[in-house]
Amino acid sequence: MKKLILFLIAFSFFGCSAKKDYKVSLMEIGKPAPDLILEKIIKPKGEKFKDWQQFKGKFVILSFFASWRENSIDGINRLNDLYEEFKRDSIVFIAITDESEAEIRKFSRNNRIEGWLGAKVPAESFKNFKVYERPMSILISSNAIVTDFMDSNDLSRDIIEKFIGKDNTERQQVIEEIKE
Repeated sequence: MKKLILFLIAFSFFGCSAKKDYKVSLMEIGKPAPDLILEKIIKPKGEKFKDWQQFKGKFVILSFFASWRENSIDGINRLNDLYEEFKRDSIVFIAITDESEAEIRKFSRNNRIEGWLGAKVPAESFKNFKVYERPMSILISSNAIVTDFMDSNDLSRDIIEKFIGKDNTERQQVIEEIKE
């Protein structure tokens, strides 16, 4: 009887603590973008994030933020301005946070967030992209290679133009050589 009770306790403990098994693959400039786990997409409504292949041929600006940090709000405002300027240039802007959907919906009533918006992003995505401070933006090329990362408040029109423009061709060639 004691063995049965111990078995049931152990089974319920492990059953309750079961966690999805996410792969951790750390970000490096010049390497393929690591796994991104987006369990809840708030905008665009009905979208799902499968993997980086769904954005093949498009540049991605992935921005980690926290609604409770003043400098993150400034970063979101900067990203909104850049979104307006570059929305026709095959760039996907993705803002993500580990906060709950309810918190982010409440926050977005008074704060505009353009592009994709993801909430409840698990810690594995933060680890994969080496996000230790927010706001942080990662620039991912049209072939899913990490090309740069920075504080979202430092992102500028010039940086994006170089990222998507002709100046980026030389950098992409260097990155391709590194990959080989």
